[in-house]
Amino acid sequence: MYENIIVGLDLIATIAFGVALLFAVRIPRSIMDQPSKTFLALCLGIYVFVGLSNILEHGQITDCLDHYEDYVEIFFPLFFLFFIYSVITKQELNSRKLAEKAARHALKDWEDIFQASGNPTLILDAEHDVISANRATVGATGKSKEALVGMKCYEIMHGTDQPPEGCPMEKMLISGHCETVEMEVEALGSVFLVSCTPMLDDEGNLQKVIHIATDITESKQVEEEKKTLEDQLRQAQKMEAVGRLAGGIAHDFNNILTAIIGYSNMLQMKMAEDDPLLTDVEQILSSSQKAARLTQSLLAFSRQQIIHPKPVRLNEIVVSVEKLLLRLIGEHIELKTNLTDKNFTIMADSGQIEQVMMNLATNARDAMSEGGMLTISTELVELDKQFIKTHAYDVKPGMYSLICFTDTGEGMDEDTRKRIFEPFFTTKELGRGTGLGLAIIYGIVKQHNGFVDVYSKPGEGTTFKIYLPIIKSAIAETKAEIIPPPRGGTETVLVAEDDEVVRTITKAILDRFGYKVIEAVDGEDAVIRFKENKDKIDLVILDVIMPKKNGKMAYDDIKKLWPEIKAIFTSGYTKDFVDKKGILEEGINFIPKPISANELLRKMREVLDK
Repeated sequence: MYENIIVGLDLIATIAFGVALLFAVRIPRSIMDQPSKTFLALCLGIYVFVGLSNILEHGQITDCLDHYEDYVEIFFPLFFLFFIYSVITKQELNSRKLAEKAARHALKDWEDIFQASGNPTLILDAEHDVISANRATVGATGKSKEALVGMKCYEIMHGTDQPPEGCPMEKMLISGHCETVEMEVEALGSVFLVSCTPMLDDEGNLQKVIHIATDITESKQVEEEKKTLEDQLRQAQKMEAVGRLAGGIAHDFNNILTAIIGYSNMLQMKMAEDDPLLTDVEQILSSSQKAARLTQSLLAFSRQQIIHPKPVRLNEIVVSVEKLLLRLIGEHIELKTNLTDKNFTIMADSGQIEQVMMNLATNARDAMSEGGMLTISTELVELDKQFIKTHAYDVKPGMYSLICFTDTGEGMDEDTRKRIFEPFFTTKELGRGTGLGLAIIYGIVKQHNGFVDVYSKPGEGTTFKIYLPIIKSAIAETKAEIIPPPRGGTETVLVAEDDEVVRTITKAILDRFGYKVIEAVDGEDAVIRFKENKDKIDLVILDVIMPKKNGKMAYDDIKKLWPEIKAIFTSGYTKDFVDKKGILEEGINFIPKPISANELLRKMREVLDK
């Protein structure tokens, strides 16, 4: 039984060694080379053959192999140890090669990324010295990579011999973590977002620093343009809000002024030339005209006054108003004009452009209290899309006339410059200014499809630049108009006016000059009155905005009854409001309020005598 156990153990050992060696033979070539595999297979065969012989124990083969059995049993353990050593050594060698190859690939990948970065990037040591620089740095600085290595980062970026104020590297050395700072780098002519990131070893000690400069100049410009547009939008919204307020005030105020001027005209007509009260009436009329101009000024900065544009030559406007400006600015200020020799034409209301020039001259005079020079120049310029985008002008590309008003006054700071066109904003002391002068300029220029800008610095004077689009149009030569004296008539006139005071004074004036007047309190009443007296009425005077039916609607109904009826429209409302009602079309007779008696009478005769 003991022998059977031994035989069984030999059998198990032989099979176990055989399986192990078979597994070893199947080890990949990358771990064990082919000669080792061949040698191992040969030993396996010998060992298995000897083992089987021991198990069988018969014949001459067993007797022959018994002689070598001891050698095989000694050799095999030694070989197996060699085999294990060979496999482990090969495995370690291959692992090292793979690790080195992976490290080389990683280093190459990092170098490729480092060089491909579009941002100037430096590798620094703790002393600010450059260890390596990428291609973007070479391109930005114009220095070779070899020249950059060893230089201080602040020498490259700022051209200084020490770190600048707010240096991100200095901050990083103190904080121990990444620091990012926005810096204007004059040497490179751009604004950069500079970041310094520490590279630490396993023990936390600083080894190197990654210094990256990201050019944000373009994004800063976009951000500034966006802010400019937002400021312009807020300014436009302010102008619009105050404009609506001015429109409502203007309507009521113009009706009041119409009554004041009308009754003053009536008094004036009744007085003899030597009447001592005539001077008082003239003063009332003069003050009323000033009040009317103030109303127009309120509407001007909101771009809602009625303008009458026509082709005019800008240089001629400057020349015509030059003498007036000389008296306006005073003898202590020298006026110089420098006009282009190009005879260009603009579509403008010359009276409004004169108003702009007088307001600018007044502003310049106040800025040069101790004297100075005011220069007015004109030139022809072309504004392209890029120029308009850069300056955020709200105009279309094309050819423009440029008027420059330059004074040698005290100038203004940036905060004041940004607010200069705001309504009611003034830098003058209390009681010396309304804050409307420059707002009026802004409104008039915008209404002429132009743009106004201002350049100024404290102590360096101020320049206002006004751009107005030019047109290709001939200017018809006109003779000075001779205004005939007002005269009356005997015709019957229908006056439709919802304001009782205005309606009463209008009737009084027309009655005095021989006209027969039929009154209507609103548009609907006007149509009824016309139906009742259509065979008598020669002219209708309609307020544009009335209850129940506006002037346009009433006029359309009246025309159905008499297509040839003559009409005059009046209004104290603003241009944009009147336009929405469809009144100011070509060929329509319109008189803006406040209306003087002479103006009304002349207009009536002009319409009736056609």
